[in-house]
Amino acid sequence: MPRFGLPNVKKLEAKGDVPGLIKALGCHKRDVRIAAAEALSHVGDASAVPALIVAFKDWDMREAAVEALAHIGAAALEPLIAALREGDRDVRIYAAGALGQIGDTRAVKPLISALQDQGMLVRVAAADALDRLGWKPDSAPA
Repeated sequence: MPRFGLPNVKKLEAKGDVPGLIKALGCHKRDVRIAAAEALSHVGDASAVPALIVAFKDWDMREAAVEALAHIGAAALEPLIAALREGDRDVRIYAAGALGQIGDTRAVKPLISALQDQGMLVRVAAADALDRLGWKPDSAPA
């Protein structure tokens, strides 16, 4: 049975191979997964958004996924808002963080709603994101 080596993330990034980089997000090696998320950040392709949101469930990949989604920007906004509403607790926490980093004020209303979330850490992440967006409790929702 043939053995396959680890994905070469640098080559995948150089070729702009988004499907290959998404596949590398599932590699058993932590360093490869993180490098793949970082490469997706550089490539900035919106087709990676769903896989990067799923990556919030991987302890090692969370911060790299947030950074990648922040770099992708507005194209990640609606999927992140959906994840903020519907994801599990960890996904909601990191979706809030990514929304804050994107900096798009269209995220203000969903983040205000997240201030009522059952999870304390979700509420804290939403408050931090709102602060990053410049929203204050006495200001009108955007």
